[in-house]
Amino acid sequence: IFFKVTDVETSARSDTGRSSTNEKKAVLLNSDCTDFATDNDVDKLKVKLLSKKNIDTQITEAKKFFKTKCLSTKQVKALSTLYKTDAEKYKLFDASYPFVSDSDNFMDLVVLLTEPYYINRFIAMVRM
Repeated sequence: IFFKVTDVETSARSDTGRSSTNEKKAVLLNSDCTDFATDNDVDKLKVKLLSKKNIDTQITEAKKFFKTKCLSTKQVKALSTLYKTDAEKYKLFDASYPFVSDSDNFMDLVVLLTEPYYINRFIAMVRM
């Protein structure tokens, strides 16, 4: 994982009208990612996961996929809709975190968890 500095265009209104400025922002990217999953790839993975009998075989199947393609946080969020409990969602998050291309956004997924135990585990995992 490394930081990449990118130009971000921002707009600000002043009393005289609109002005635009460019600022530098550090973005945390996974430098190990070379192949990125498309939304179609994620849809196919969802179908595969749904065909599996239990959470452990689903996570094993997901890990095989993660080793070939990186996902965005948004795509992990889409996969998490397959799971109802915090325990299941946490297993997915734990398995996918090393393979997320935009690690800086991963903490946003904490809102999908409701139980303090899994929230704390998730926060500890992301801060490592």
